[in-house]
Amino acid sequence: MAYAFDARVVALDRDEDVLIVGFADDPTDYTRYLTIQYLQHYSEGDREDGSAEPYLEIEDQSRSCYGGVVEIRLSRHRILLKTDQEANRHLQIDGGIEISFGEATFDFGSLAAALETISQIFSIPLVHEYPRSQSSMLDSE
Repeated sequence: MAYAFDARVVALDRDEDVLIVGFADDPTDYTRYLTIQYLQHYSEGDREDGSAEPYLEIEDQSRSCYGGVVEIRLSRHRILLKTDQEANRHLQIDGGIEISFGEATFDFGSLAAALETISQIFSIPLVHEYPRSQSSMLDSE
């Protein structure tokens, strides 16, 4: 079963060195969250030890990993991350990550652009799912 929750908060933080995409179930008293981050520049040491990949963290640092995302699916109301078995083991999940964010207020264009950047840099397929209506999205599952 996928790690899943409804995010009330979607946040992006970008500076010249790092991009962080965050999802949380509550703005102040969150218990469930996902952060995805990547650096603009990785060192040779990062490449050698495998940390020159997007960093994922759910709920705390004991449930984190570098890399392991094999596909990103994005719609106006949710994100799905398909993860490999090693990432699942580190994140202590089974079956990827699904986050709904239909109630959150945020700039969807900025989220899509950030995920496109991650997709291009790390060669992770990004599938855009923009259904005509919510019912058509449910029908396709």
